[in-house]
Amino acid sequence: MEVSVSKAPHEAGGKELCDLEFPGDFAAKNTAINKVLALLSSRRTLDSTEAFRLRLCLDESIQNAVDHSHLGDTTKRVAISVYEMADGWDFVIRDQGAGFESLKIPSLNETGALLSEGGRGLIILQEYMESFRYHDGGRTLVLSWRKRPAPVSPPH
Repeated sequence: MEVSVSKAPHEAGGKELCDLEFPGDFAAKNTAINKVLALLSSRRTLDSTEAFRLRLCLDESIQNAVDHSHLGDTTKRVAISVYEMADGWDFVIRDQGAGFESLKIPSLNETGALLSEGGRGLIILQEYMESFRYHDGGRTLVLSWRKRPAPVSPPH
């Protein structure tokens, strides 16, 4: 699957809950993710599966910015903004890298797709997020997470 990259900046919607900026390093990334998850948990109960999936998607997205955009340069910063929508949250992750034109998401059917270095994070985003899209020439990633209704138990 090909993911298009818009050159336009992201136009935020919803109510901004937080805007964090931090150095592109492991400790700062984990601190930021912990703050975001604590904030979300204070607004709505997250079950363990939701919390795990959100943590995984945020971790993959921020780590990709650090590894691929910043090329490990910890003087470059990452920012994350969280917006509350009527039915979930949008996460806007911005980096200071060079950006990119487009990228291809490997298919889960491709041999070794989940074990390869290239594209595993994108497969995870595709699986757990409602949607994701890149803006600003690839320097801004918008993740959309929507509340999923609880499964309905069949009548007895």
